[in-house]
Amino acid sequence: MVKPQSESNKGSKKRSLLWYVLPVFFQIIGGLVVYYKLRKSDATTARNSLFVRIALSVVTTVVVAFPYESFQADMAVAQSRIAKGSQIIDTSFGPVEYTDVGHAYPVLVVHGARGGYDQGVILANILLVMITKRSS
Repeated sequence: MVKPQSESNKGSKKRSLLWYVLPVFFQIIGGLVVYYKLRKSDATTARNSLFVRIALSVVTTVVVAFPYESFQADMAVAQSRIAKGSQIIDTSFGPVEYTDVGHAYPVLVVHGARGGYDQGVILANILLVMITKRSS
C-alpha cells in the first residue's frame, strides 16, 4: 500500500516562533523587578538596568527570530524538493521510502541509516558516473 508523503508527516507539529522569543520576555521582567526594587534608593542604576534588559531583549530577538525564519524557509524548500519523487510503501518490516527513476534495468541502491530516498538517488548517480567513466 503506497501512501502519499503528506500522510507520513502527520505526527510532526509546527511550533510557534513564540517559544523561541519567550526567554526575551523574562529579560524584560527581570529588568522591571530590578527597576522597582532600586528606583527609590538608586534611580540611575534602576533606569540603566531596565534599559540594558530591554536592549538585550531586542538583540536576542534579532539574533533568534531572523535566522529562525530563514531556517524555516530553507527547510520548507528542502522538504518540498524531496517530497516530489518520494513514495512510501508499507512492508512487514515497516514503511520504506523509495523512488522510481530512469528507464533501464532496475537497480536497488541502499544508503546508510538516516536520510531519505534522495540520498540513494545521489549515490546511484555517483556510481553511474564512475561506471560510465570506466567503460569508456
